[in-house]
Amino acid sequence: MSPAGVALAGWLGAVIGDNADYWIGRRFGDRLFRLRGIRRFYDEQRLRRAQRFFDRRGWLAVFFGRFVAVLRMFAGPLAGSHRMPWPRFLVANSAGAACWVAAVVTVGLLLGSQLDRALRVVSRAGYVGLAIALLLLIAWLAIRRFRRRVSEPRRDD
Repeated sequence: MSPAGVALAGWLGAVIGDNADYWIGRRFGDRLFRLRGIRRFYDEQRLRRAQRFFDRRGWLAVFFGRFVAVLRMFAGPLAGSHRMPWPRFLVANSAGAACWVAAVVTVGLLLGSQLDRALRVVSRAGYVGLAIALLLLIAWLAIRRFRRRVSEPRRDD
């Protein structure tokens, strides 16, 4: 197969798939957030915070989400449900997909017959990236909570 053809097919598939996810999130996201199970984790306060995040830095989540296994699945629907402007989503998604596809095709070309082994490493790196992101999130939340407790006035009962 032609590497350029593989790259083009991979890029088109990624962009088309994520755009479909975006529009599904845009159309049905509000209904999903009202479901009881989701509402427990995604309450009004978190919904407002997520909205502010997507207003300011949603393109970062979409672009870099391509490289993190679980975030890759949810970036499109979340961007759509939070009403990220579609042109901004399209640019971030297309650029992220181009970088991701280029990396995967390059690894394939460089490693040739060792592709199966290389894909396992790349797959694990995605999980490592997810684990690092989760650890950073936990650390950020812990620091934030600590600062909030320190800045709150003490109440003696």
